[in-house]
Formats: sequence, structure tokens, C-alpha cells
Amino acid sequence: AVARFALVHFPPIAAVRPFMSRRDLAGLGDSNVIEEGRSRRRSSVSAAPPDSKSDSGQSDSDNEPSLTSARGPKKGRASGAANGAEASASKSGRTPARASGATKEGTSRRKSGAQLDGDAEVDEFDLKPRRLEQCFGENPLLLSISIDSFLERYSADGAAAVLELATSLMNASGLPDASLTIADADVDDEEEVLEALITNNTCERLVDEAQERMIFVEPYPLADKKTGKRHLKDLTALWRQLIDKTQHEVLFDGVLFPWVIEWMCAMSQSRHRGVRHTGTEAGMALMVRMTELAVELATQATAKQRQASKPGKKGGAGMAAILKEEVQKLQENETALEEMVTAAFTGLFVERYRDRAEEVRASCLSALGRVMQLHPSMFLADTYLKYLGWSLSDMAAAVRAASLSQLSAVYTAHGAAEEICRVDGKPVSGAERLLNFTRRFESRFIEMTRDVDVKVAVEAIKFIDLLHDLDLLADKAQAVSEVVRVMRNNEPSQLKALVPLVNKQMEAGAAGPPSSGKRKGKKGAAGGAASQPIVQLASYAWDTAGGEAEKMPEVCLKMALAMSDKQPLLLDWTGYTDLLLGEALDDAAEHLQGALLYLMSAGAVFVNSIKEPATPRKKRALADQDERALALSAELGRSLTELLEKYGAQREALPALLGLVGQLRLRGAQAALKGPAFGSLLEQLEACFFKHNDATSIALCAGAWSELMQQPGAPTLEEQARARFRKLSSKLVAALKPLDAHTKKKPTAPFAFDEAAIAMSRLARLVTVQPQAAAAALKPIDGLGERLVAAVEARKEQRAPADGGLVACTTLLLQLETTVLCAAFSEVYDEPSEAVLEKRDDLLLLLGRALHAPSAAVARLAAALLAWLLQSTCSIEKGSGASEEAEEAEGG
Repeated sequence: AVARFALVHFPPIAAVRPFMSRRDLAGLGDSNVIEEGRSRRRSSVSAAPPDSKSDSGQSDSDNEPSLTSARGPKKGRASGAANGAEASASKSGRTPARASGATKEGTSRRKSGAQLDGDAEVDEFDLKPRRLEQCFGENPLLLSISIDSFLERYSADGAAAVLELATSLMNASGLPDASLTIADADVDDEEEVLEALITNNTCERLVDEAQERMIFVEPYPLADKKTGKRHLKDLTALWRQLIDKTQHEVLFDGVLFPWVIEWMCAMSQSRHRGVRHTGTEAGMALMVRMTELAVELATQATAKQRQASKPGKKGGAGMAAILKEEVQKLQENETALEEMVTAAFTGLFVERYRDRAEEVRASCLSALGRVMQLHPSMFLADTYLKYLGWSLSDMAAAVRAASLSQLSAVYTAHGAAEEICRVDGKPVSGAERLLNFTRRFESRFIEMTRDVDVKVAVEAIKFIDLLHDLDLLADKAQAVSEVVRVMRNNEPSQLKALVPLVNKQMEAGAAGPPSSGKRKGKKGAAGGAASQPIVQLASYAWDTAGGEAEKMPEVCLKMALAMSDKQPLLLDWTGYTDLLLGEALDDAAEHLQGALLYLMSAGAVFVNSIKEPATPRKKRALADQDERALALSAELGRSLTELLEKYGAQREALPALLGLVGQLRLRGAQAALKGPAFGSLLEQLEACFFKHNDATSIALCAGAWSELMQQPGAPTLEEQARARFRKLSSKLVAALKPLDAHTKKKPTAPFAFDEAAIAMSRLARLVTVQPQAAAAALKPIDGLGERLVAAVEARKEQRAPADGGLVACTTLLLQLETTVLCAAFSEVYDEPSEAVLEKRDDLLLLLGRALHAPSAAVARLAAALLAWLLQSTCSIEKGSGASEEAEEAEGG
């Protein structure tokens, strides 16, 4: 239906030019046919009736107004006044919304946007011309039709059309009943109408009237969260189409656009935020499109000038003269456009880039960056760049981000350009134009990589990387080293943005000689290893963690998650093991070796992480991750035994080393662990268990055993690990036999309880891994708990101070027995056996006795264990009734 309507009302002859005068159309075809279609299209807005002969019967030369006057044509003013009066009457015909209903009616009127006169409903496919602001959100063809209609009215009466356009801008700002007509001017001379009305005072008067009558849209259209972006897009499209349709004639008449820019400047000074914002956005869109057109004209002029200068051109001197005339005309138009762009920049940007609304400031900066990219010979200078530099310190993160984004776009477009203009006949490169500005704000660029807003910091990191590539940094190494410190924030998006800079620094470090001042007395191999890229990554991770081993797992895991896609070295398992098992790191700092292990462990966690259900887009990535996981298991199966042997005694590296044990997948490493290889691995893990005495290390070793015994897919290896675990438990119980023998004979005699406490601590931690597997190994020391509690009580009778080792042994054994018993109850679904209940009653009595022990540590632990035991065991009996001893203990 739209296509059929367009064919009927818009013959192909009318598409020759975006906007053509009646004289042009008269020379191209039958003016009666063309004007008949035009009269139908403008029947709702023209002052003349549809059957008027003014368009088809009169001479074109009589009807064509002059467009060269600075204040519009004199002819047609009466018709324009009639148009303005009719528009005013149309506006007054609507009942204005007042008081409480004002906002609602104004909003609904803005949303419908389908009325030109009165309250008549408009069909969805009705493409009759409307006011320009009513075309927003509608069919794009409607805007084109309405602009054509507006330009016809402008040809009839320039002043009235300019005021109509100003009215449309005010209506689009959220003041739906604002109106400007020629009748509003208090001057007799029609030439002074625009000078009298296009002023700041007129704009403020319209705002005051809207506020007094309470007729305005809230929130104003550009601030509406649902439709604001669409409104801005339509507003920008309006000015682009208007310029495109007038670029051959009206654009350079010195009337329409200079006065429109003047009105936009007046709107940008308004105290009403919606008016100020809309005027600025419209002005910036106008400035950008005019700059684009100026560049196009300059390109055409250059091409024609080159064509005219070629010798032997067909047509001779006559054609050359014609081409020169065309070049002169194009240059004059380019100059006129640049003058209007400068007026918009001076009147709008300079006043509004510091506006109190951050949306207005961001809009100005975006437009400035755009024109810098389009017209570097005019805008790529410190005079304009300084505004972007000053805005880097704006209090709003969105404005700082906009400034950085535009700078990145400008540097990307022109930083590597060999010639953007000529000065005194010499070409000037983009780097030369940008160098002074870069030096002036370089410290601020680096400082912004630590911005409180993560998005701004990421943009700053990317911008520093761009400056590095363009060779515009004063000291590359110093700048990169300062930026890399941002890794301490450990923010994933920042880490991902840092990858290119980290790669550059690593390449520079690998290319240069090792630092001699920091490695005096070290072998050359260590210096060479320190320059390896993966070692530098480990060093970065250590610095990011602030030298604290506790923070390394989190830091390295975030690095692996954020950087592994762009930094494959993080998942190069063979590269890790070659460095760790070679001689290059033998003389390196211990923390550096640990950092490498932490990085490798974090990469293993990353590739072994739980995978989401595969989708068509993720299948490739998941396949790669599975391949890396298999490669990891195979490499760990080959080298983990040697790693445990070499680094198992290092306290700082132990968490990462045992983390690798936990990430070993027996199913994927079966080929590497055939024969005695797995036995050797378990032997080294057991040796590592006995190399450390602190509780944290013992717990980590116990966790590694637990991981090995809970893996499916390799039953033979799993059973071998369980058998080794039982032997280890028996070995630890055997270490407690001297303590058991001592308590049976003379519990008050001197004894080395500290060694027994260490063995007891290892056994207690190991029991938590597999309580039932360790329960059988505890039978040789049955009754030891009662004897240890008795030994503690004997200390009180002898008035001797409690031995720390004895207290530790007592508390650890009570905890061990409670853990085993609670585990036994947790596996019972029906009524427990008599043996288990008897063991429970005995332990309750023992804990009740320990409550009165002279040692506060023993008493506190006994209370906690008693509560845990009662909660874990009595609830399982389900009314069977506890024994008398259990009830007495519970009552106690």
C-alpha cells in the first residue's frame, strides 16, 4: 500500500533531486501533473485551497521567491502570515491540558504524534504531511514527505517556516503547546521578524508560559528511559535529511540554517533542562552533518581541480574554465559550511560542554570527537583537543568514558596518518598534530587506568595501549610498568584489557639483557629464566597479591579466567614443567617458584571447571577446553611425582602443589601412571605429608588424598590409592603406640608429648578424609582417650602445671573419636547396631568427665563435642530411647 501510494503521488521525475524548485521541475516535465500531486500532499497545511491556480496557472518566475536575502524573501509574506495564522488557529483549537491533567495529556499527545490539525485520528498508513516533530517514531517515509512539505512552505514564506521549525524544536523538547508565529513579533517591518523572535528572551518566554499553564511533558522526550534513544535517533535523522534535501540550494541561502543555529543557541541557554538538552543534541547533529558535507565538497573540489589541471582535456580552455568555476563554487559552499559549523561550535559546544547535566556534556564531547575524525585539517588541533583533555577530569564517569572513547577514535583514525593537511606547502602528519596534546595529558592518561569506575579504567588501559602502538608515549617502558600495576586491583575486565600491554612488556624484557644490579652473585641461568614470559607473568601475579601467598590462588585464578584466551602461555603445561623441573629456576627466588606453581594450578582449575551445557556457539570452546584438560592430566601424570619431590618441602609452594594433585584426573592420566608410576606418586605424596607439622599443611595433604580417592573412571588407580591410605593410617597409629604404652604404665612420668601431638594431629586430619577407613586402624589404641583424660586430672592432684603436649593429645584424640562415631551414625538409616550405641554411650561418659577437667582447653572442646555428638546421634534413634548413661550425660 505504501509503495502504491508513493507511485501515485510521487512520480519518478521528482526523485531526481532531494529538493527542487518549481523552475527545475517545470523544465523536467509536465508541471500540471507534478503540481497536482503536490497540491494533494499539502492540502492540509497550505493556506491556498486545493483548487487554487497559484501553483499551476501562474508563471514560475513570478512565483519563485528570492532565496539570497539575509532575512528571507519579501514576496509571499502575506501567504506566510496566512499559514502562520492558520497554524496558530489550529493550535488554539486544541484544549490545552491544565493543572493536574496537563502532564498526562501532554505525554499522550507526544506519544501519538499523529495529529496535524485538531483531534482527528490518523490512520496507520496515512502518509499526509505532518509537523516535523510528529513524525518521530513513525514511518521513515513520513518524515521525508513532511520535510518536502516544509520546504515548500519555506519557499513561500521563509520567516514563517523558520518559526515553524523553531516551534517543532520546542515541541520536541517536551513543551507540546509552545508556538511561535509572525503574529508574535512586535514589529511592523516584516524584515525584523526573525531578529525580534529568535532570541533568548523568546525561548524563556515560551518556557515560562508552559510552566505557568502546567503544559509540559515529564520526563521530557530525550530523558524517557523507554523512548529516549529512539527520540534522539529521530531527532538526528531529521537534521540529516533536512540538510541532504537542501544541500543544493537552500542550505547556502544564508537564511534558514543561520537562524536555526541561532535558535538552537538560545535553547541551549534555557534553564529548562529538556529545552537545553534538545537544543544541544540538535545542534550537535547539525554540526556533524554539516562537517560531513564540507568534507564531501572539499573532496569534489579537489577532484575537479585535478581534472581541470590535466593537459589535453577534451573541450580545451572552455571546459577548463567551467571546471574552475565549479571548483570556486564548491569552495565557496565549503567555506559557508565551515562558517556555520564554527558558529555552532562557538554558540553551542563552548557553552554546553560544561553543562550541569552529564548527558549534555557527553553529547558535546561525542560530537566533537566525530568532527575531529571527519575533518582533521580543521579540528585536529590543540585548540579543540584541549576540551577532550579537560573533560578527562569530569566528575561523571560517563563523561570521562565518552572523552576517552572519542580520543581513542581520533587517535585510531589519524594517529598513523602520514598527511592530514599542509602547512606552508609541507605535509603535516597526524602524529605531529597529536604529539603536543599527548605530552601535555600523558600523566592524566596513565592516572585514569586507576579510575574508581572500572569501565573508565578499562578504556584508559586500551588507550595507553593505542598510544604505545603509535609510538606517542614519552617513555614506553615507564608508562607500561605504571599501568601494569593496575593488576593489583584484580578486576577481570582490567586484566583482560591489560593483556596487550603485558605482552609488550614481556617481549621487551625478553629482548633486553637481564638486570645485573638485582641479580649479583646469581647464575646466568636464573637471569635468563627471569626474562621468560611465563616467569614475568608469575612475577606480575606475585606483585598483584602484594607478596602474600594467601592471596595467590585468587589472583592467579582471576588472571587465568581473564587472560587465558589472549595469553596461551597461561595454559602451556609443558612450558611450566620444563621451567620448574629444569635448572633455570634453581637459583631463583623461592616465591617466584611458588608463583609459577600457583599460575599452573589456577590454569588447571580453569580448564577443569564445571562446564555449562553445550550450545552451538560453545561447542568449539568446550572442545578446546576438554582438549586442554586431557593435556593437563597427561602432563601431570608424567611430572607431578618430580614436582612433589622437588617442591614438596616448600611451605609457600605447598598449596599450589597440592592443588595440582587435586586437579589430576586419573582417567586422563592412566597411560602416564601405568606400572610403578602411580605408586611413586603416592609415595611422594605421603612423604610430603610427613615433611610439614603445621595444621594448615597437614589439612592440605589430607585434602589431596581425598581428591585422589573420589575420582570415577579409574577403579584400579582408585583402589591403589585407598590401599595406600589405609597403610598411612596404620603407620600414624603405630606412631602413637609409645604414648599408649606410657599411659598404661606411669601416666605421670615424663614423656615427649609434642611428637605424639604431631602424629595425633596428622591422624585426626586424615580421619576426616575417610573416617570409616581409619576406624579399623584405631583399634590398637582403644581406651587411650580415658587414660589421657585421667593423666590430665592427675596433673591437678599433683598440683603440677598442665603439659601443652598432653593437652593437645587429649583434645585431638577426643575430636578424632567423635568424628569417627558421628561418621558411623551418618551412614546408618535404620536403628544403629548395639556396638555403635555402646560406643556412643562410652564416648558420652568420657566427654562428660572431660567437662570437669582442670584444663580449660579440654573442657571447652569437650562441651562442643558433646553438643555435636548429642545432635548427631540422639536424633537418629527416633524414639528408641537413649540408655541411662546417655540420659545422665545429657542431663549433666
